[in-house]
Amino acid sequence: MKNLSNLILSNEDWLVNRLIYYAKARNYTKYTSTLKEAWRVSIASLTDTIISVLHHYDSPLELEPDHDYAGDPVAAYGILQAKKHRMRGVTLAMFLGLFKCYRQSYLDLIIETKFEQKIAQYYLLFINRIFDRIEIGICSEWAGENDNNNILGDLQEGNRLIVNEKNKYLTLCESIPSPIFLLDKNNQIDYMNYFASVLFNNSHTPGANYYNPKQVPEALPWLADELNCFAAGDKPQMLFEKRLGTSEGILFFEIKMKRMLDVSGKFTGTIIIMNDITERKRTENLLQASYDELYRIFNTAGDGMWIIDKDFNVLKVNATFTSLTGIKQEDAIGRKCYEVFSGSKCGTPECTLMRILSGEGTIRHEVMKRRRDGKLLKLIITANPFHSPDGQLTGIVVDYKDISKRKQVEENLFQEKERLTITLNSIGDGVMAVNREGRVTLLNPVAETLTGYSETEALGQPVEEVFEIVHEETGEPVTNPVYKALDTGQIMALANHTALIARSGTRTPIADSAAPIKDNTGKIVGAILVFRDVTKQKQNEKLLKKYQILFQSARDIILFVRTDGLIIEANEAAVQAYGYTKEELLHTSIYDLRADQNVSLINSQMEKARTSGILFETQHKRKDGSVFAVEVSSRGVVIGSEQVLLSIIRDITERKLAEEALCKSENMYRAIFETTASAKIIIEGDGTISLANKEFEKLSGYSKAELEGTKKWMDFVKPDDLQRMYKYHIMRRVDPGSAPNNYEFKFVNRYGMVKDILMSVDMIPETNQSVASMLNITTRKENERKLAYVSLHDALTGLYNRSYFEQEMQRLEKEKISPVGIILCDVDGLKLFNDTLGHKAGDKILKSAAGVLKNSFRKEDIIARIGGDEFAVLLPHCTEQNIKNTISRIEKAIEKHNKYNQERHLSMSMGFAISHEAELNLNDLFKEADNNMYRQKLYHSQSSRSAIVNALMKALEARDYITEGHADRLQTFVSRLAVEIGLPEHKITSLRLLAQFHDIGKVGIPDRILLKEGPLTPEEYTEMQRHCEIGYRIAQSAPDLNHIADWILKHHEWWNGNGYPLGLKGEEIPLECRILAIADAFDAMTSDRPYRKAMTQGEALKELKKCAGIQFDPELVDKFMLCINGKNCDRTFSS
Repeated sequence: MKNLSNLILSNEDWLVNRLIYYAKARNYTKYTSTLKEAWRVSIASLTDTIISVLHHYDSPLELEPDHDYAGDPVAAYGILQAKKHRMRGVTLAMFLGLFKCYRQSYLDLIIETKFEQKIAQYYLLFINRIFDRIEIGICSEWAGENDNNNILGDLQEGNRLIVNEKNKYLTLCESIPSPIFLLDKNNQIDYMNYFASVLFNNSHTPGANYYNPKQVPEALPWLADELNCFAAGDKPQMLFEKRLGTSEGILFFEIKMKRMLDVSGKFTGTIIIMNDITERKRTENLLQASYDELYRIFNTAGDGMWIIDKDFNVLKVNATFTSLTGIKQEDAIGRKCYEVFSGSKCGTPECTLMRILSGEGTIRHEVMKRRRDGKLLKLIITANPFHSPDGQLTGIVVDYKDISKRKQVEENLFQEKERLTITLNSIGDGVMAVNREGRVTLLNPVAETLTGYSETEALGQPVEEVFEIVHEETGEPVTNPVYKALDTGQIMALANHTALIARSGTRTPIADSAAPIKDNTGKIVGAILVFRDVTKQKQNEKLLKKYQILFQSARDIILFVRTDGLIIEANEAAVQAYGYTKEELLHTSIYDLRADQNVSLINSQMEKARTSGILFETQHKRKDGSVFAVEVSSRGVVIGSEQVLLSIIRDITERKLAEEALCKSENMYRAIFETTASAKIIIEGDGTISLANKEFEKLSGYSKAELEGTKKWMDFVKPDDLQRMYKYHIMRRVDPGSAPNNYEFKFVNRYGMVKDILMSVDMIPETNQSVASMLNITTRKENERKLAYVSLHDALTGLYNRSYFEQEMQRLEKEKISPVGIILCDVDGLKLFNDTLGHKAGDKILKSAAGVLKNSFRKEDIIARIGGDEFAVLLPHCTEQNIKNTISRIEKAIEKHNKYNQERHLSMSMGFAISHEAELNLNDLFKEADNNMYRQKLYHSQSSRSAIVNALMKALEARDYITEGHADRLQTFVSRLAVEIGLPEHKITSLRLLAQFHDIGKVGIPDRILLKEGPLTPEEYTEMQRHCEIGYRIAQSAPDLNHIADWILKHHEWWNGNGYPLGLKGEEIPLECRILAIADAFDAMTSDRPYRKAMTQGEALKELKKCAGIQFDPELVDKFMLCINGKNCDRTFSS
């Protein structure tokens, strides 16, 4: 019954829909609920009852006359339903009529499931018996109330009205998308709506709890405490929230309990309405998280902050506020702001809150406030209003930024500025300060004198207006050092080639320098310019101008060194190179500039320099300790009366690094160039090969000596490719991106061999050279050509394959070639050749057929092997007569082939079709040719098979296996013995045919076995035995031999069952085979063989007698001996 249970449980929706269909069709729905879920609940309850019966009963319930139906659990269900529906005002007839719809729905389910007839009848009986018992229970309940029928009639009429009202109320409850429970006064569930049954369901069917009321503490344990509390009190209703686990997961509900009272005010039960507030809770949690995050930001802000409502009450203060003011949170929150942290503006119209209340927006100003400890704070207050969601001003947020330290810094700065002003006014140089925009902010008295501007006049002016400078010698404007300092952030060293043009137009040679002014964060906020009148200095410098120009403009380091090593003069290059100032250098010894490992050489080198001069390389040391390579040229000179050394020193660090890098790079690339697997060459602008690696030597056949500087790349290119490649060569040198980098060409080596090459070429940067890499792809190209050939040709015959044939059909259709003919050819008997002579013989037949076809068609005709033994030919631009002539040529070629190849007899069936239509459909034309070919095949199939068999027989004779006269003698022997035993003439004729062809199967046995002189090995003997089966298949395919095929198969069976291939014995062996076995053995023994001499007839007959009953039929042996000895055989037979 498990299958029936599963069927009912898995088709609840189907049953509900079928039941509603019947109820509507019979107009019951106007008396019952229209809600689908109410019907689902009733089906679920009924299904539970049916399933319980199926689980407890193995056979249909029997209806005994003395059975106690009132105590039966099935009938009890009917009694319960009768009570419920009678109380609702339903009549017995109405209820039984409706219950017929239930019965029919379950029966329909079984019928439409298509069980086997016997099983279906059994299931239908089982269901009918269950419903019979339920209906008995219904009737018995109604029968017990007959005495009160009159009273009940009135009650039922009233009850209907009540039920109708109740149904309206229940329909309303069902339409509310919230769980609803109705409890009676004993806290039992009287009703739950659909949403409650789904959410708190513990049955397989939503709403099944309608028919299984439970105590709430048991059914809904999560409500037990609240229900007990509500029942114990006298409150009319109770509202609370609850977190519950449901079939949909964890949900939050707002639960409302309300007492239900009758018209007299008596408690009748409780209504429970559950409102799902899960989404609201989730939103509240998100809001709380957002609030917590905002409060964390507020509390950790770097400025002191508090929030004040519009009544001046402090709502919140952050941690920074308490540390800034010394006021604890508990001393601030809830109090008036002016009581907590007062200032001079509190209580006045300038009060921040008062200003915001009057309509101002954000307010920012500086104030002085006093901490709790009395310390005065300088603060910047920023106040912002905040509003409620409806736009009403509710308070302000005040931010306090402590600027006490900044104010102190400003005060210190002011004092420093005063001191600086005094200093600048007393200094001997002109000093000018500018801001970040290059406008003058300060001018000292010396600067006023030199520029001609007073400080008042200069302030705010662009620096170039006040400080106009030109080159002292050329008069050309020069870049103001102030802008360089502002742009680079670097100190602009003292310059003394500048002339200042004063306000009056006079020129004064000056030395100037500029430096950036930075704040404490390193930001450039301005620049300071220092300049002095160098008129006297310039006059002195003119005397040394030539020397100074040479000395200072030299890129190399120039040092004058005393004999004790002390430096007495150095140029600017030395200052820059060593990192010392000029003054520091003039107090430094040459020993301090030499790297430690080379100090010991100084004395000897100085001596040599003094006497004869010296040039050497060494390493010098900078001020920071870093070492750099130098080349030193030193010699002795006399200045005044003192002999000193003049050393010219060049920094060769970059040269050394470049040399090392070049050497390393050259070694690396030369190694790559030489060891790469591809052939590589370097090509000059004229095409000459300047460098070639070993792989190119192998590829070209020339040595490096023969190639480099002598050969050009053009010498190795096949003429067909030369013009294209030379064009690329020129293009690449004009515009490297205009020519392709990779292309293929034909390479011709020293010995004239042509190879396919894939070449990659690119220019060497900053040269007119290119580097070419060549990969020999000859093998790949050959493989590609082979693959292309194999993809379109038949491997065996060399003809086109089916794929190419179909492509050509599509091409001819597309090009609308007309007329077009198709010839189809099928090789006859190919399977016979394969089965008898092997697939190699079959392949030879196919090759012969292909050869015949190749020599019979025009060059433009397309010949293809399209299947195992099928060939097809496409003949564009041909006539029907052309095709007939071609077929005639093929037939003559086949005759010629068979004349010279009798052992490989070729036969082909052919059919053709031709189309003159412009709109071709070659597939239809192919089918027409195919049908014509098969008609011809059926017409001459028998003759072709006979011809093939004769060819096989000739092949066997050509192998010198059949001894001359053997077949004739066998026919004589079998005829004599057949007459002796009285066989009819037609049997004798078949025996003679068997004698001729019985060994035809040996055509499929290899010569090494068939012609072997010595004894056969077990494996060879097994192979030899196959000739019976091969001969059987040959005979079956030939109409003339078909009737003796079975004898050919069995002609080596022995009388005692030890023969082959079937192991037959006695008279199970056909008579014809037994006759042939004796005649064949006798002729074999009395004939010469390559490996033995013939026996005499007497010896042979003696051997036959010896083997009678073992190998031969004993009666036939006796008859044969009589024939041989001349007794009873006096007639003469022809062979």
